[in-house]
Amino acid sequence: MTTATVEPSADLEQAIEHLDERIGKQRAEVAEWEARERECNSLLAELRAQYIEAAGLKVQGKSSPVDTLAKRIEDLKEKSIGFAHVVATKREQLSDLQSRLQPLRDEQTRLARAREIAEERAAVEKVAGDAAQALNDLDAVAARFGNLLSSLRQRQYTDESNKHLAFDAAFALERRVHGQRP
Repeated sequence: MTTATVEPSADLEQAIEHLDERIGKQRAEVAEWEARERECNSLLAELRAQYIEAAGLKVQGKSSPVDTLAKRIEDLKEKSIGFAHVVATKREQLSDLQSRLQPLRDEQTRLARAREIAEERAAVEKVAGDAAQALNDLDAVAARFGNLLSSLRQRQYTDESNKHLAFDAAFALERRVHGQRP
């Protein structure tokens, strides 16, 4: 029985490698935009604290940059909303790339499993072939053994002691074949 070798496609490997690279870049972009969003939110929190302080001074009748701070807060809010939108979009893109990668990984796993099964099948077939050859060799040895024993018994001997030696040897060998002591 012959087995076909299952090889992973170079195109599949390249597609996986390409998507892995894109996913890595996309993760870096997501992290970068998340850092920008956190920085913006941190600055927004600082400005709100300053605004509260400035509003307290304004209530006391002192001059304070309440209007400027309010304008900067509104600008930062819009910027934060923009960052949140970009982060969400980048995460969706990352998710899309990951979902496109999964079927390729599944196919790669399926091909690896098929290759493993084919290699295992080839190994089994080789061992079975070797065992069949060993059995054939054993049959040939058994036939030769039988012929030699028969030769010991059927030969015409000129000396009676040689005939007894031949029969005794044949008998001892037969006992060994059957697992008995000679």
